[in-house]
Amino acid sequence: MRKQYIILLIFLLEIYFLAGSWALTTKPLKTKSGEVYVIEDAPLFEGPLTNSKAIWEVPCFRIVKILSNVGDEWFYVDTYYPIPYEVRKTEKPTEFPTYRGWLRRKNLAGDIDFKRIKQFPSLFMKVSEAEEGYSLRTYSNGLFLYVQTTLRLGKETLSWSKQGYIYQCVLNPSLFLFEGIEAFIFSEEGIEILSPFVCGVEVFTNIPNFPAWARDEIPPLLVDQTKGENINVRENPSTNAPVLAKLNKERKVTILDWAEEVIEIGDKQGTWVYVDTGIVDNNKKPIRGWIFDAYLSYKQPDMSHYFEYYFILDTENVNLRAKPSTNSQVLLRLRKGAKVKVLEWSDKTLTIGDRSGSWVYVDTGIKDKSGNTIKGWIVDIYLDEEE
Repeated sequence: MRKQYIILLIFLLEIYFLAGSWALTTKPLKTKSGEVYVIEDAPLFEGPLTNSKAIWEVPCFRIVKILSNVGDEWFYVDTYYPIPYEVRKTEKPTEFPTYRGWLRRKNLAGDIDFKRIKQFPSLFMKVSEAEEGYSLRTYSNGLFLYVQTTLRLGKETLSWSKQGYIYQCVLNPSLFLFEGIEAFIFSEEGIEILSPFVCGVEVFTNIPNFPAWARDEIPPLLVDQTKGENINVRENPSTNAPVLAKLNKERKVTILDWAEEVIEIGDKQGTWVYVDTGIVDNNKKPIRGWIFDAYLSYKQPDMSHYFEYYFILDTENVNLRAKPSTNSQVLLRLRKGAKVKVLEWSDKTLTIGDRSGSWVYVDTGIKDKSGNTIKGWIVDIYLDEEE
């Protein structure tokens, strides 16, 4: 364990000094959502001047929303933090004003201040929230897998999953982003998820201690579809590079590598990615090249096969139906003791007597006349956990 922490500390120091080698010049903020991160404790001013009155001290790593700006130096923001009742200027109980004021550009980080990284420790994180939680698996190549799970009948079942890239803040190398999910601090003190809903984070560094689905060091491939016609696949990550092929709309490609820098081409912001097009040239060699990822739509990885569980029926003659409805066709009747594999959980519920349950889609393991296994819907009140 001591050796693992030493390796982790060395890696953190490498990341820190690597980030320090980037050009730490502040540029005009560009952000899709209008929300940015405060990267150090900073005074919130009444006006866009340093000698203006300070309203509040905004804590480091708080997310704020840009409302307006004066040039590239000052930004008027909503901190989302409610003004205490004794300080409010309104007596209306229905109004909940928040601190708004001016912050300097040097205290903020937007989209342009984060860069994709290609090296990160292999970690598994179990994140607890008020009512539920989720898991995060990071990979050494800078990808992550987010898995939202739900506890059903004492078993974890997949709710949804997302794969993406890990970004590091150029201006503060301890600040990272799981793309489209969470911001987090990663330092020698450990990991802190920057969300007000997070109650706790358990971090595992030893792969044998990971859940079975997270032990594979090769992450699920990002398979994507092109959004438009005639998308250029280039020899190098540049608009001046030779075109190797042109892709039609909804052509599937597999991402093999990616550039770190987020750039703009025309009115689009994105990163160059190296892809396998699935096309071969005249010599029957696969065509691989660079595409600007603003022209790709990401597909969530299929994680369902990691979360299949078997259950035993506890009631005689349970109807297996074609759809999650009591009016649907009965495909067959299942006897007590029959073993089924749960494939999918539905949001639809059904109350029978004093019992309520959810419709689940199951594989019965029973074959029809064509040799295919019969699958259908039952209500989970008839299921017991397998011993």
